[in-house]
Amino acid sequence: MASSSDTGPIKATPPMWRCSRIMHRLRELHPTLLSALEAIVDQLVWFRENWVEDILRQLQQALSKCYTIAFERRDEVGDAEVPDDMQAILRKIVSCFEMGFESSSSISATLSSVASETFARRAQATLQDPIFQQLKQQFSSDFDFSSSPSTLHQLIDKLKKWIAILQERVAAQPKSFARIRKCDEVHNYWCTFLVVV
Repeated sequence: MASSSDTGPIKATPPMWRCSRIMHRLRELHPTLLSALEAIVDQLVWFRENWVEDILRQLQQALSKCYTIAFERRDEVGDAEVPDDMQAILRKIVSCFEMGFESSSSISATLSSVASETFARRAQATLQDPIFQQLKQQFSSDFDFSSSPSTLHQLIDKLKKWIAILQERVAAQPKSFARIRKCDEVHNYWCTFLVVV
C-alpha cells in the first residue's frame, strides 16, 4: 500500500481553482493591497503562544487531570500514586521545557529574515540565561519519576508551584509593546483603521 508521501502532486479541486483565479485577479487589480495583506498574514505567527505559555497551558491541563484522578480515587487519595499515563504526559512536558527554544527555532526559517534574526537572538539570550538554566534543571528534577515514586498529592503541589512560577514569567513578559515592535504591518493597519473610523 502506498503512503501519502509516495503520491504525486495534489490534485486541484474546483474550489481550489476558483480561489487561485480570484487570487490572480486580485493580484492584477490590487497588487499593493495584496502585498500588505500578505505581510500582515506573515506577521500573525507572532500572535501564537510562546513556549512558556504553551508549557503553562500543558501544566494547567495536567493539574486538571490530576484533580479528576484525585476525585475518582477520593476514598484512597492519600495513598494514590501517579498513574503511568500521567507520568508519560509529564515526561512530554519536561522534554518540551528542555527543548523550549530549540524546537521553536525551526519556525524561524519560515519567518522574514529580520524576524528570524530577532527570534534567534532572543532564543540565544534565553539559552545563555543562568536563571533559565536553573529553572530548566529544577523543572526536570521536580518531575523526575525514575528516582522515587511520587504520590498524587505531591504531584499536585509541584504542578501548582510550577504554574505559579510560569504565570509570573508570563506576566513579566511585555505584551503589546513587543507585538507592535514585531508586527509593524498589523500595527500600521490598525492605526490607519482607527483614523478612518
